[in-house]
Amino acid sequence: MKFPLIAVFLVFGCAPPELSGDFGQDSGANAGSQLPTIRIVYPPNGGEIILTSTDDPEGPCRIKTVVAIDVDHYAIVPDSETEVEGEGHWHLKLEGEDYVKVIQQHGELISQRQYLPGGLKTISAELVSNTHQKFVPVISTLVEFALTAPLDGTNCAVLP
Repeated sequence: MKFPLIAVFLVFGCAPPELSGDFGQDSGANAGSQLPTIRIVYPPNGGEIILTSTDDPEGPCRIKTVVAIDVDHYAIVPDSETEVEGEGHWHLKLEGEDYVKVIQQHGELISQRQYLPGGLKTISAELVSNTHQKFVPVISTLVEFALTAPLDGTNCAVLP
């Protein structure tokens, strides 16, 4: 079963459980025997993101984009105090900044700091349990993208 999801960011951190391999999301012959997978489908690997302009409410020269993932053999659900096999959420990391948890099916990434155009940046996504535990081994993915100058001509090099 696949779940296209879009990120909403909330600050969070976490720690790790073992994977048992019993994740019965599929109803076919392989049900209960496959480990979960995660893949970022947007932004595309090697794509470009246009930095925000001066008139954007978030401020100029920030990364502001939808982030969408595809998940197999795992149910994305809200937080819980009880561990439920095959259920959880995902954490997102932008350029090595703090993890944020994602439990919603739609939203957008907005960077907290300003960036300069050019160069490659990375976004990574990692599946975690519904009690915020990382898996051993880690289940994650990442994409690289280039930053493009704002369309209104905002000069990001001269901003504070």
